[in-house]
Amino acid sequence: MNSKGKVLTIFLVIMAILLVSLTAISMFFFQKEIEKREYAETQLKQSVAKGVGLEAELVKVKKQTLLLEEKNKEADERINSLLDELELEEGLREEIKLERNVLKDELAKGKEDKIAIQKELNAQIGNFKEKVVQLEEKLKLEISLKEGLKEKISKFEQKAKELEVTIVQLEQNKVVPKPVVPEIVKPSQIVPAVLKESEVEDEEVDLEKIVVIPIEVPEGRILSVDKETGFVIINLGEKDGVLMGSVMSVYRGKDYLGDIKVSRIQPEMAAADLLPPFSSRLVRKNDQVVVK
Repeated sequence: MNSKGKVLTIFLVIMAILLVSLTAISMFFFQKEIEKREYAETQLKQSVAKGVGLEAELVKVKKQTLLLEEKNKEADERINSLLDELELEEGLREEIKLERNVLKDELAKGKEDKIAIQKELNAQIGNFKEKVVQLEEKLKLEISLKEGLKEKISKFEQKAKELEVTIVQLEQNKVVPKPVVPEIVKPSQIVPAVLKESEVEDEEVDLEKIVVIPIEVPEGRILSVDKETGFVIINLGEKDGVLMGSVMSVYRGKDYLGDIKVSRIQPEMAAADLLPPFSSRLVRKNDQVVVK
């Protein structure tokens, strides 16, 4: 009986220990479960709070997304507008290039026209200068001819006065001469004066004869040509034996070109008209001139 009681006691003690252990373990696990539950609840609350915050953030992000979409739309519209402006600018640039090329062509053409006009003006100025020189030469020739004619007329007038004095003296000496008074020539011509012999009733008086010894005219040349009026100036004059109205031939080398007739004369040069069919287009400066 005692051994059974001891065994039972030991068994009960062991059972008690086991129960206590189980109770302690159960309490431990229960406490842990409570802690886990509290931790889970805390985490849940935090998760709920985070969820609320995330929802707020999501709403905010959605708003920002909408705002960004609006901004993207505006940016797209702005980009499209800028592209349109760029295309327009490119078109304008191309048009400006075309206009610039046209202006360059017009400017180049204007420069060419200006150069052509300048050349034409220079040519006209050269022609005018040449005409002025020719007119000055003609004027000098006319003045010289006028002075020469005045001098010759004065000489003829003096000669006429001398003849009148001679006639008066002959009448006083009862001499009746029959002199032939040379006719005063026209200003455009020079004719040699010749006094003929006169018979007198009581005595014979011989008047001195004026004789012009012919001179061989040398070869000359053309100094200038007036194509408008159709006359030339030659380097031969009175001192070379050229007379008013002399007809001369013009040569270029051995080629005969035509004839000219002296219309104005001075000591060292003369002016001559072209005789048809001779034309001013055929004659030029430095052509030879010889008496025909």
